[in-house]
Amino acid sequence: PTFSAFSSIYNGKLKALDYYDISELEEGTSPSGFFPHQYDTTRNASKNSSQIWEEDVDKFKIYFDERITFRKAREMVTYLKDGGFIAGNTERVTLDFVTFNAEVNLFVSVKVTFDWTPAGQIRWDRE
Repeated sequence: PTFSAFSSIYNGKLKALDYYDISELEEGTSPSGFFPHQYDTTRNASKNSSQIWEEDVDKFKIYFDERITFRKAREMVTYLKDGGFIAGNTERVTLDFVTFNAEVNLFVSVKVTFDWTPAGQIRWDRE
């Protein structure tokens, strides 16, 4: 979306070819900012099979670091929306995070899954 004039985070000073290989760009379109887990964006090729988690093949992962500011997190969500990562045809979003309770010295792993039904409802489940 930073290459699309329709996005609120558009930056006209950036050039797609400074960040993407020509083979990753389709003529007349903005580049995609999202790649499946098995794709290595630094080499522009598939990852070595030892680096791929089988259950995550074809999943698109986004990482929010806990140290980012609210403003940066909001910019990242805008990027996801404007880039089509979160769109009308989104069926599922899964949030995985780890939290630490210092009082009891305990780490907790949390997974929340949101599923959009064809009727427009959002169902959720947790682990």
